Amino acid sequence: IPDAGAPGGARWVCGNIGYPGPVSRLVANFQGAVAGQIVFTQLSSDAGSETTVDVQLFSSRNASGDAWGVSSAACAAPVALLNPADVCTASPCPYAARCGPSSQEFCALGDLSAKSSLLAFSSQQATRLFYTDTQLPLAALVGMTVVIADGATFATPLACAAISVWPAMSAVARFSMGGVAGNVSFAQDYSGNPVVVQVALAGVPAWSSLAIMSKPVPLRTDSSPCARVGALFRPFNRSQTALELLAVGQDLSRLALSDPVATLYGVASITGRALVVMAPNGSAVACATIMPTDPVVVAEAVLRGRPGAPVVRVTMQQLAANPYSDTWITASGAFFNLSVSSTSLSLAVLQSRTCSVGGTSTLFNPFQAPLAACTASSPLLCPIGALGVKIPPLALPGTLAATAPLVPLSGAYSAAGQAWALLNGDAVIACGESYV
Repeated sequence: IPDAGAPGGARWVCGNIGYPGPVSRLVANFQGAVAGQIVFTQLSSDAGSETTVDVQLFSSRNASGDAWGVSSAACAAPVALLNPADVCTASPCPYAARCGPSSQEFCALGDLSAKSSLLAFSSQQATRLFYTDTQLPLAALVGMTVVIADGATFATPLACAAISVWPAMSAVARFSMGGVAGNVSFAQDYSGNPVVVQVALAGVPAWSSLAIMSKPVPLRTDSSPCARVGALFRPFNRSQTALELLAVGQDLSRLALSDPVATLYGVASITGRALVVMAPNGSAVACATIMPTDPVVVAEAVLRGRPGAPVVRVTMQQLAANPYSDTWITASGAFFNLSVSSTSLSLAVLQSRTCSVGGTSTLFNPFQAPLAACTASSPLLCPIGALGVKIPPLALPGTLAATAPLVPLSGAYSAAGQAWALLNGDAVIACGESYV
């Protein structure tokens, strides 16, 4: 919706046009020369309905046209496009003349670039493409591979990613404090969709409210843990969540609502942060950390430096079944006469499994991602270890809670087992070995 009062009709607010019923989603996650994801969405009730294809990719390369499609074989040259109808694609068949965005029925099922357009990459911005495919049933894509070619033909693959089912997210805050007992559960099937919230709490004083805070409930603390959960969580200066607005004065023993503001995905995720029951006078009655309901991998490290340097405890958590999912990071520490600005300190995963204080850092970078392309607006182009770009700095003394993309804690490129460090610029001032 444009802002009529702004020069040139600047955009004021925007939202996605939804689907007429429940949908199924598949995703291809890319890492390496190309990073990002491609999401395929189709109505769950109709296997013959149209499929939307949403592309969001990053690359440090500059290319005006790379072919892309779905392959039924491994990532190898030449690319074997998925073609169950055995459409003739070679000469003398007039494939290029017949197959196109307005005539997708004449295309090989996996020839996505012919049915939409070639992918253009720029090191300065993300590559975005969205189109509707009338000939792409999701049932045919499970277990297949998306291939991006090096050039306008499929002679040489540049990047590949397996297609898998999109992971729905769920989380829960479990209360057992201050006479309050029960759970508040959250579920979200896709980034951008509302979060379904179920509240089932007993022992809540009348006219209480709920508030999402910026930090988790500390594990080791005094008798007032709810006083150490930071300020209200307001990423990007967003408004209150529907949960915070609608819970006031409600019967919190049984409350269900849909929250369009809260999210369980990305840097604004509420996962890993505290949910607080607030009394009418503003005091905290009880608190609990919102944690994922599915099994997680937990990795930890204690970062130590020379005498006088901070000691920082870092914990990372990620869904055990999905090394491509977001990683929830918490860090806490104190200052000991360190003569540097606390806001200049950043976390990092190092290339080696051991570390020493005083040297310069070499970031964990198994995909050889170029540092020049690594920015806060394109974190998927960053080395895995570049946490200083992916999450805010650590201000000491204090606690940091953040969500980061592309920090796998399992698999061949796991950050768990590498050395983790606290940096002042490029200098390592504290570090330690991580473990699961």
